[in-house]
Amino acid sequence: MKISLDIYNDKYALSSGYKNDVVSLDERILALTSLKTNENNSFELEFVNSILSISGLNSVREYSDHISRLLYGMEDPANGNKVFETFEKQKKALQSALESVDHNSMMGESIMAVLLGVTNAESQMTKWMQDIVLSGGEIKEFEEW
Repeated sequence: MKISLDIYNDKYALSSGYKNDVVSLDERILALTSLKTNENNSFELEFVNSILSISGLNSVREYSDHISRLLYGMEDPANGNKVFETFEKQKKALQSALESVDHNSMMGESIMAVLLGVTNAESQMTKWMQDIVLSGGEIKEFEEW
């Protein structure tokens, strides 16, 4: 099966290589999923390479700050959107980076620190949303103000 991207119409085209051949829906879904996965992996790879190229910093905090700026500032050149816009994407990118370094090194500790921060933010967001749902839409902090 061949996957191509029509850049003028922003559509994906699928074909099996034979004229007038029908491509099943399952094959289409698998092909498009793999295409989008490869696109996301290229951003992860770029992120990991950017992290590995960091040098000259003296502390875990400096590395963590730099990694955070890379994580939150990376944009897709095609549309200008943030690449790692969800907690899941951020954690996946950081885990990929962590696999590339020694966990006990300064770089590994820095990646773990950023990963811990992202995980904590996700946990706090989930807790906040649960509190809102359980309170019937009234936020406790609003009552205190």
